[in-house]
Amino acid sequence: MRQAWFSDVDTLYAPFHMSGGHWVALVIDLKDGTIAVLDPNEGAETAKRMDLLMKPLLVLLPFIIKALVPEAHLVNHQVPREFVYDSLPEILQCEYEDDSGPLVAKFIELHFQGINHDTIPQDDFVENVRMRFAVDIFEEFVEPLRV
Repeated sequence: MRQAWFSDVDTLYAPFHMSGGHWVALVIDLKDGTIAVLDPNEGAETAKRMDLLMKPLLVLLPFIIKALVPEAHLVNHQVPREFVYDSLPEILQCEYEDDSGPLVAKFIELHFQGINHDTIPQDDFVENVRMRFAVDIFEEFVEPLRV
């Protein structure tokens, strides 16, 4: 089923690699021209470095939208000249930078379902998410090889 941007789809979700093992989740609101950053390791980047890493996306995203979205869908919607971003507060923080990848996938899933991030249980949550991903990968790719 094809869905139209701005009418059927107004929010995009994306994992975004910052550096090393540091990942963040992006919640892109097309209508508002904003990007909410869900960062499970806020101490990994300084504010200045975060601005530097986000700047290309903030500038290029309007051009990408205009190139991909048919003009008929853009008639009633103004694509901003540049997007702005802000970090969402009170996101579960992980102890190790390399744990941010699995957490980002989980953050996207929870945000999409409208589940508040402060409901995430702190104890062993990151380890459980990592284990679930490992089991899913095993079932998807390794187990079929045994048949």
